[in-house]
Amino acid sequence: MARYKYWSLAEDKFVQNNYNTLSAKRIGKILDRTPSSVCARANFLGLRKNTTTVPVKTKQVVVNNKDLQSIEVEVKGVKIHMVFK
Repeated sequence: MARYKYWSLAEDKFVQNNYNTLSAKRIGKILDRTPSSVCARANFLGLRKNTTTVPVKTKQVVVNNKDLQSIEVEVKGVKIHMVFK
């Protein structure tokens, strides 16, 4: 049976500095830990991935006799409008 490997302060600092930008799998490889142990440690440290759910408005539009999909997203007061096939 595997023995518990305690987390060092340096490992905690590394997780705190990189959890939002690197995957748990990548951090695990760097620190020789499993991805689930990295997630558990991040949770213990109170870390969360920065994810934002943004409402998206979609509608069908016709441009030059072509049916296209239109998407409008607003993030922090900035509206982004995209039209594509």
